[in-house]
Amino acid sequence: MKPGESRLRIVQRDGRRYAISVEPTYWDVLEQAAEKQGKRLNALIGELAETDPPPRNLAARLRHYCIDYLKDRLHRSRLAEGHTNIALVVTACPVPCFVVSDRRVIVFGNRLFDQVFRHAPTRLIDRPLEEVFNLRFGRPLSEVWADFAAGRARVAVGQLYYMLPGQVISAHITACPVLQTPDGGFSCLIYIGARTDKR
Repeated sequence: MKPGESRLRIVQRDGRRYAISVEPTYWDVLEQAAEKQGKRLNALIGELAETDPPPRNLAARLRHYCIDYLKDRLHRSRLAEGHTNIALVVTACPVPCFVVSDRRVIVFGNRLFDQVFRHAPTRLIDRPLEEVFNLRFGRPLSEVWADFAAGRARVAVGQLYYMLPGQVISAHITACPVLQTPDGGFSCLIYIGARTDKR
């Protein structure tokens, strides 16, 4: 196989078969992303294929996903840089909190966050925020994020819901943007306050 040449693979999920041809590097990233999320590769590809609206070109959709995934990994590495070490702040925080990228992907949580969601059926890190939690701020999350990105808001208060078998974790949350980057990106810290769980 020549460098940069596509590799065809057949992926099957829920009785559907997908014939996909992308370069080996993309397959490597897809496998890494699936592993990080505690999923099988076919499950991840099936989810991406079944988005609404469905992609016209699944191979292009997978390449785009890989690029976004690597951007989030880069974002996470920036958290550890000495001049922007948000990870230390989050780790030392006396309440459960976590960091979300500007693309609304969970990139880091402190020990208390891990304790609150220790019974989560799948890993929460590296997963889209809206895939994991139901967040309510009194207006669409996309509007809150747009205000954060534009610098129009420095804080948003709302409610978080997380469904477990036989239990709903519910808590007040405070979100605030931090770590503005030269390319216009940012991180968002979300602090989990008083809980009002239901069974």
